[in-house]
Amino acid sequence: MSTHSSMKALKEQQDQGSFAPEGRNDILVVATSKSEHSGCARGVEFGVGITYYFEVPACSSSPSIIMREELEIVMTNIRQQVMKDVEASFEACLEVCLEAQLAKMKEEMMTFMT
Repeated sequence: MSTHSSMKALKEQQDQGSFAPEGRNDILVVATSKSEHSGCARGVEFGVGITYYFEVPACSSSPSIIMREELEIVMTNIRQQVMKDVEASFEACLEVCLEAQLAKMKEEMMTFMT
């Protein structure tokens, strides 16, 4: 069976719902029994990459600037959360210490009054 007839049969199966291409396992791969190689374009000579046919965005400094800004925001949020946690922990510790000191003072006053 030729590749063309295999592809035609697979297309009919797909239309009927008995064949479902998944990821890289599409009609062409099944019909040719050859898996794809990442970074290569189909049907062209060796050495022609996929970037030859598809526009690849040029590198720019803006993504790193955005990343720095996002990092600053995340760091600020983390600092604020840490400060809240430290304050809550300090307040709880202070409350326990003050209650203990108050109980000690009450005990001393009761001893002094008797």
